[in-house]
Amino acid sequence: MMARAMALKFDDGFEADYFLAVNAGSDSDTYAVWVDYAEVDPAGIYYYVGKGFACDDGMLDEDAGGNNPYGIMCTLNNSNIAGVTGGSGAGNLPPQDPGAVTTGVEMAIPLEIIGVPNGDFKMCLFINGVSHDYLSNQVLQGIGYGDNLGEPRNVDFTTIGGAPAADDQFVVITNSNDCGACCYGDPLECIVTTAAECAGLGGTHFMGFTCDEISCGDPVGACCYDDESCQDLTEVACIADGGEWLGGESTCLTNPCTFGACCYDDGRAAACIDGIRQDECLDTYAGTWQGDGSSCDPNPCNSGACCVGAVCVDNVSEQICVYSGGTFLGDATICAVGSCGNSAGQPVVDGILDAGYGTALAVQDTKTEYGNNTDATIDTADGSELDAAYAMIIDDTLFLLVTGNLQSNYNKLYLWFDVRDGGQNVLRDDNPDNIDYGNMNNAAGLTFDVDFDADYHLNINNGNGNVYAKLRRAALLRSRLGR
Repeated sequence: MMARAMALKFDDGFEADYFLAVNAGSDSDTYAVWVDYAEVDPAGIYYYVGKGFACDDGMLDEDAGGNNPYGIMCTLNNSNIAGVTGGSGAGNLPPQDPGAVTTGVEMAIPLEIIGVPNGDFKMCLFINGVSHDYLSNQVLQGIGYGDNLGEPRNVDFTTIGGAPAADDQFVVITNSNDCGACCYGDPLECIVTTAAECAGLGGTHFMGFTCDEISCGDPVGACCYDDESCQDLTEVACIADGGEWLGGESTCLTNPCTFGACCYDDGRAAACIDGIRQDECLDTYAGTWQGDGSSCDPNPCNSGACCVGAVCVDNVSEQICVYSGGTFLGDATICAVGSCGNSAGQPVVDGILDAGYGTALAVQDTKTEYGNNTDATIDTADGSELDAAYAMIIDDTLFLLVTGNLQSNYNKLYLWFDVRDGGQNVLRDDNPDNIDYGNMNNAAGLTFDVDFDADYHLNINNGNGNVYAKLRRAALLRSRLGR
């Protein structure tokens, strides 16, 4: 008979799972109640539970074809003469007081038959006609003092305003008993009880599950849900609850159900994959988990140069760079002069003297033996000359300008630096031989001035058509540094 009301629409936020019907009438000389129970699902379970009696102990008689395996109890007391008034329209006005009525239909419903709710749950209740085809105005919560609602298939509770408490035609039942299946004992047994009682039995509690959904002999592991929540359950219980079981060695203590980013080696470089769980990162990708809620944007897996203002920092991940308020220059980049723009007073490295250099450190007093440059091009030169040297240090960077020309025939400009104790006053022949094809060692025996002991060497050359040979390039051309 429930099928007649299939078009009935409940309030928003109420999605029916179970149905319980109680009707009362005269059975021979005795007034009786009959109870029916069903899951609201095409494949759900249906029971005619049994018959009880008014003002009785609530036990239901199954002898007349009833089936009450869970022990539902029900009775009623119809002695009430107070409460709401008869008729419809204006409805329940003082001195009527429905809240003071103390008798009615009472039942005991084992939580097991309504899925052992995990937390609070909702209930919608109303009076229907003898043939299940005429819905009364007696609904809790109320409908706002209106007339009977009539054919249930035409009722839409979302359009009905309730009174006096709320617009919703359902009530919320607080569930503080945290009932569920409990596996305990040796051999293992299963009962439905509270977490506290299960703990007292030394058992493992599965809140919200019936014993039919639990296999007590199976291992317990983390069960993950789409909302990233987690429960420690058996595999059977996890799957029954629509979760993803992570295995008997897993546990919710490690919070394994949240999604995040994973850094892994894709065979070419450090790669990042988004929206996976920690176990998948470790087991499938052999990667490094970046933490709950982490993301590949910005990328935590790559590293390169980062500009924080005008300061450049090497080997920083994009994520750390961005979170520090910096600008990431790209994967595998390195800091170079001018990478982050110029600091206050910092010269532009363009081969042109800036006023900030100040006075020259040294000025030439000797003519060039092989001819000065007579061509005004900015890249090639038909002679070499060194006219002056200027230097300044800003933000831990030495800016150096050597004015003049560098002939475009692969002539070498050598720079030597004495910065610490223990250098070479007389150049040895055992220095790195990869400096410009061993040319540094070709200068073995060169003796510097007293008190100059070379520690570092910078070699610069200029050749026709060779990009790094142009004097206007940053960092005084492409250099090779040996120690």
